[in-house]
Amino acid sequence: MGALLLCSCGKDHWVPRSFDSGDDSLEVRKGSHRVALLEDGRTALLYRLFLLRHAKHSIRIQTFILADDPIGVLVMEELVRAAQRGVTVEFLIDAMFTDVSPERLAMLSGINDRMKIRIYNPPTSQIDPNFLELSGGAITSWRRFNQRMHNKLLVVDDHVAICGGRNIADEYYDADFKLNFLDLDIVVEGPLVQDMSKSFKEYWDSPLVVPIEDMHDVEAASSEVIDKVSSPHISEAEIVGFEAERAHHEPLLRWHHVQHVAFWADPPHKPEPEEDPDAIARRLEALLAQTQEDLLIQSPYLVLSDQAIKVFKSLRERQVRIRVSTNSLAATDNWLSYAHSLRQRRTMLRDLKFQIFEMKAFPNDLLRYMPNYNHLRAKAGRTSSDQPPGPPDPKLCLHTKALVMDKRISLVGTYNLDPRSARLNTENGVVIWDSSFAQYLSLKIGRDMDHANSWVVAKRFLPLPLEPLQMLMEEVNELVMNITSLDVWPLRYSSLFDLEDGMEPVPPDHPEFYERYRKVGLFPGVEPLDLKPILVELTRMLTGLFRPLI
Repeated sequence: MGALLLCSCGKDHWVPRSFDSGDDSLEVRKGSHRVALLEDGRTALLYRLFLLRHAKHSIRIQTFILADDPIGVLVMEELVRAAQRGVTVEFLIDAMFTDVSPERLAMLSGINDRMKIRIYNPPTSQIDPNFLELSGGAITSWRRFNQRMHNKLLVVDDHVAICGGRNIADEYYDADFKLNFLDLDIVVEGPLVQDMSKSFKEYWDSPLVVPIEDMHDVEAASSEVIDKVSSPHISEAEIVGFEAERAHHEPLLRWHHVQHVAFWADPPHKPEPEEDPDAIARRLEALLAQTQEDLLIQSPYLVLSDQAIKVFKSLRERQVRIRVSTNSLAATDNWLSYAHSLRQRRTMLRDLKFQIFEMKAFPNDLLRYMPNYNHLRAKAGRTSSDQPPGPPDPKLCLHTKALVMDKRISLVGTYNLDPRSARLNTENGVVIWDSSFAQYLSLKIGRDMDHANSWVVAKRFLPLPLEPLQMLMEEVNELVMNITSLDVWPLRYSSLFDLEDGMEPVPPDHPEFYERYRKVGLFPGVEPLDLKPILVELTRMLTGLFRPLI
């Protein structure tokens, strides 16, 4: 996902007056670059495989999630082949969400001395700890337990790099039977790749990072498996609809030639943003301070800190239009985040004047987003024992983190609009100062916000006799929330709306909005027996104190 959760800093020092002013605080790279977006999962997979198969000298990978599923094994197999032909492979994985067995990791690290694997900030000495070990780590070192490496980065031969929202697992590449992410990566060629490679090296050499061989269960597995297995293997047929022959050729991308770019990455130890002049949160605030007219944000999660609310209020005072594309409850993979977002909807709509669009789990453009959908549906519908349980239709979940300012400045990366991205997770992203690229990214996000693919969030319309009572109870409820953090008033300020057939779309503040749109409730698209609405409402009411962890 980027988008923003911002923290305090002195704006005047951080806002560059111009590219030639000598102020390098935003680390803008000047020079000829090529950039392209990886918009769908299959193209994103094929382009990664193309780069891995054609690497000559080095491959560096950072990932938050590594799964032992068909996509994960396919990528690991390509890395093995690269190491066996003499390419240096450096593979950096966050410890918390690595779902790969100690045996496979032991086998990978033992391929040869060119295959190097390291783990970021393990909370225990085991790659696969049990519940008691994890609980002990959480209790004895809360900060270490929660600080995760959310960065995603692939650098090949120090020539080309990919940064964005995609991890290494089926659901990021349209290969999961239940849920697939609508995500976004950016490919970069040019001098900026040096900065991206430098960031990787900073993490690779960090004291928080340990070699995979230092994990006790991996070490124990090494002597048992290394002589038995020479490489992982997966049949390409196991990946539904995988076009094996296409991975040998460079996928056709839409390249943009740009002159001003930047790569931002939090330092590995992730200090508090107030203490770190290079924190992405501080740089984002500096960037936002330059917004004059229009801010477009896409983030799967939408939870604001108190400081973020102040920043967005300052933009509204300048009459900046703020539009946000995010997930509906039907689409989201994180109902906890959605619950905390509901607590803030009145503030977002009334005080900040956000225009919010919630992605549908089954949008009208589903086949454009997920061209492999029919293959997945057909295979998931089989009754063989190797298929996962549940409905045969894989839903879509927004996972993109991006923004566009004034149709001229763009950011694509890993930064979510939530407190965790600001203060706990390390993040990275690419910023581009180019009107043509910004227009292209705006059109892409605009399609996602179209009424065919998203619902509109707006204030609930109430008859005149009930409106004053509702306003009074909301004010009382807000006072109670400020004192106790409890959100007990059951009638919500907002609802979701869908455009009536044959009507032209208008913004929620348009006088004809309620004539053109029909209310579809707070949780449209959620199955009748789904427990998520109940869990969301309980979380919304009772857990406001946990917002900093969301």
